[in-house]
Amino acid sequence: MQAMASDPTVNTSSAHYLASLPAPPLAPSSALLKSEYERLAENNGTPPPSPATSSFHPASWAQPPKNAMSNDLQAWKMAVEQIKGKLETSHSTLTNLELQSTFGQSAWLTHNKSLAKEAKVERERLEALKLQVDTVNASRQGDQEALRPKAQALTRKWQELVVKNMELTRVNGDLKRQKTS
Repeated sequence: MQAMASDPTVNTSSAHYLASLPAPPLAPSSALLKSEYERLAENNGTPPPSPATSSFHPASWAQPPKNAMSNDLQAWKMAVEQIKGKLETSHSTLTNLELQSTFGQSAWLTHNKSLAKEAKVERERLEALKLQVDTVNASRQGDQEALRPKAQALTRKWQELVVKNMELTRVNGDLKRQKTS
């Protein structure tokens, strides 16, 4: 009696001892679920399938050979192989879902933290580059301001030379006219 109290599954034949029982009714727990349940029931005339009759349940995969092939051993072997393949796929899917359920949240949190760290590093790099650009621009502006008096002096000299050149051209023209007259 003590052993049964400590382990309630002692008298069961497998880990899936409830698989042969019908699924419990799933009563809607909110108005939204109730309205969705009613909508689905109206569309098909029947309520949504229970988990035991859904396409995820192995019993719904069993496709025995057609009447003409029902005595063919090869057809039965193929049917069994198909069910084994579907069961293996279902097992892999269930394993993945269990892993996702167990580790998914922490994996996403870790991933988000690493992305936040990367974003912080990139923002810091951006700020450093902006500072570098501002430093280069300030240096260029300083160089340009230092050269402004020299550029202004050269501009004045160029303007003076243009005026002298125009004056020489005018005097040259006057001399040519005097020579021909």
